[in-house]
Amino acid sequence: MPDPNGQLAIITARIIERTAQIEALDGAREIDKSELKTLATPFYFTQASGKVDVANGVSVVSPAGEVLITFPNRYCRLEYEGLVAKRTTDPYPIQLRSPEEEFVGWVKHRWAY
Repeated sequence: MPDPNGQLAIITARIIERTAQIEALDGAREIDKSELKTLATPFYFTQASGKVDVANGVSVVSPAGEVLITFPNRYCRLEYEGLVAKRTTDPYPIQLRSPEEEFVGWVKHRWAY
């Protein structure tokens, strides 16, 4: 494109420079967010330990403002596989043939919650 007075080149150079600055700031912000979350994680899990109703994040306050750190996958539900018990009429199992082979003396109980 013709640029007789150089104005387009100046604007293009500004766009390229500002794009590089934005990318650098975005990278620095992501590093800061990651570091802040790493430092806040032990506090979050200490506060949430043993509680049924767990907050989904923590708030960090500074003179410049407040940042909310969220933990979207706070706790996943552990699936209960049930209780495994030995039948009282069967001997204690010692199975030496194959780890894939089931022992009929064990019973798995499941309860619906």
